[in-house]
Amino acid sequence: MSQALILYIGALKAAKYIHNRLINSVLHWPSTTFDRIPSGRIMNRFGFDLDSMDNNLPESLFEFLTYSAMVGNNVRVFNSPM
Repeated sequence: MSQALILYIGALKAAKYIHNRLINSVLHWPSTTFDRIPSGRIMNRFGFDLDSMDNNLPESLFEFLTYSAMVGNNVRVFNSPM
């Protein structure tokens, strides 16, 4: 339980950092970019990227860490002297 809580807190901090970087990047685009690209398309893309980060990344990272721990335990068991 505590592993999941720590993982999701870390994912929340990472999502906040990436969100701030995306906003900062978009705000530094040349103004002519906003004339060529409709604001709805920018918002839609921005929302899709953040949604995939918020929903998929924590779960995938949790599974990766869980399976890595399982493999590490199996390697340790099979390499121990009998």
